[in-house]
Amino acid sequence: MITRRLKRKTEQRIEQLKEKMEIGDYVLASKLLNVTPENIRVRFSRKKKDVLDALKAIIANREKFIREYKIKQEKKLVRLKAGNRKTDSSGE
Repeated sequence: MITRRLKRKTEQRIEQLKEKMEIGDYVLASKLLNVTPENIRVRFSRKKKDVLDALKAIIANREKFIREYKIKQEKKLVRLKAGNRKTDSSGE
């Protein structure tokens, strides 16, 4: 029973990774683990823990980076708009 639950959980985790994987993830994982991208692909298909962990970290870091970058850009845009309003109102 426990084994089935673990298998199911692993399968769900792999499906989630597949949905979020992007071009270059195998290459980056290969650099993290010092193996070839082809080796990463094979080890991923064999559900090796080190590869699953590396890909999970890559995806999590990409998502975090994108979120933080967008927030930073939005703040920059707000500051630019605020600066433009000040120059517009001072010129009148």
